[in-house]
Amino acid sequence: MGKVILDPGHGGNDPGDIYQGRAEKDDNLRLALAIGEILRNEGYEVSFTRTDDTYVSQLDRVKIANQEEGDILVSIHRIIGEFESPSPWLGFFIYSEGGLAEDTAKNIGKELEPISFINYGINVRTDLPLLRQAQMPSVMIGVGNLSSELDNLLFDTQFDKIALSIARGIMNSLEDKEADNVLHGNSGTEARINTSDKVRTCIYRIQIGLLSCYNDARNLQKKFLCIGYPAEIIKNEKYYVVLVGLYHDLTQAVQQELALRWLGYNTLVVSV
Repeated sequence: MGKVILDPGHGGNDPGDIYQGRAEKDDNLRLALAIGEILRNEGYEVSFTRTDDTYVSQLDRVKIANQEEGDILVSIHRIIGEFESPSPWLGFFIYSEGGLAEDTAKNIGKELEPISFINYGINVRTDLPLLRQAQMPSVMIGVGNLSSELDNLLFDTQFDKIALSIARGIMNSLEDKEADNVLHGNSGTEARINTSDKVRTCIYRIQIGLLSCYNDARNLQKKFLCIGYPAEIIKNEKYYVVLVGLYHDLTQAVQQELALRWLGYNTLVVSV
């Protein structure tokens, strides 16, 4: 069979996105637990980065996943959309193209599309610590727009079908991988070993905010997204950290950091 690591995004004092009192962290956990139950009933081994409403840092999520040595890591999220869509939508993030991660994203998308989701495709993100540092194929899925009444209605009324569809996408991918390993005589551990190479890639980002209020951090993130910067909010033990930019070259990161500091931001170059 195979081992699946499920990561319900956010948790505890990190609610994720919020819409009219609805916290993303709760939807993420509920869906991940339902997917895990289906997989276990089908004979798969399942581990979670969290199973209740507790805060788990990105670093700890990576540690948990790597210690469990799964065949695939699937991180569950909802999305806040900046535009209106005529149908509920979903999207996927992977560290690099090809392999089990991309196959899993494609298979999950195929299973969810008949439930009326619009699939906005697979995006490569090398800046997300969970995807970059996990020593196994990893995919992050955004299931529906949290700020859309239509998406939330579908999420609630078709919840069981959504969980089953995601589980089927995961199972189909692992079955295809197992068949390929048998055909080519692979042991099945090769993929986990090879993906450890991505841990050595160094990415530089610019910290522009260290805020105690999530809404303030979210507003700052939106401001930079609107002018074309990759922008992300990371929750540490006390603060919401807003990071922008994505640089492989330290000199380029420092130059941009100085430019933002000149504009009045309290900036810091960090590696992720």
